[in-house]
Amino acid sequence: MSIADSELPRFDARTGQLIRRCLRICRYYDDLIEENYTLGSNRNVPFVAFAHRPHDARSSCIAFLPESRTSRDDVAGLHELGVPLAFFAGANSWEMWSLRSDGPRRVKAVPLKEVEQFFDDNKEDFAPGSVFRAKTWARVEGARQLDFVDTGLLPIVEKEAGERLRQLFEDMLGNGVQE
Repeated sequence: MSIADSELPRFDARTGQLIRRCLRICRYYDDLIEENYTLGSNRNVPFVAFAHRPHDARSSCIAFLPESRTSRDDVAGLHELGVPLAFFAGANSWEMWSLRSDGPRRVKAVPLKEVEQFFDDNKEDFAPGSVFRAKTWARVEGARQLDFVDTGLLPIVEKEAGERLRQLFEDMLGNGVQE
């Protein structure tokens, strides 16, 4: 099953603690981390880190999912979240994926014993401000672009959100006229 088919399971306590430690290394504090974040399509994501409030597609930075046999589909299911980076936390390693406008890409696998060091080595690139700037400002300012952030993703996500809102509004108007 993939994220598109069902709710994702939660992480065990130890994995959840490791995720939080890795996020703290990168300066994500409790107010920037959502557990069991619900997407508009009623799918739940076990952990999502945001750059700031409000917690939405513009401010989403990193998502964490349990290890999966359908990784590509599960990451693609995060499209509406607008998160540029996702990790599948497995028992022996974590897989890093980049969400892109042309589809998700597996970047690398990190052995479990090296995960905290990996986050420490990449803490500047994974930091809330860095990811947010790369998602939003880099497409207009020519700011430093991070390899794992596709500046074309957010405009697509925003356009799709606008189309969903338009359809909802039209449905509401249509229902109101019929009554």
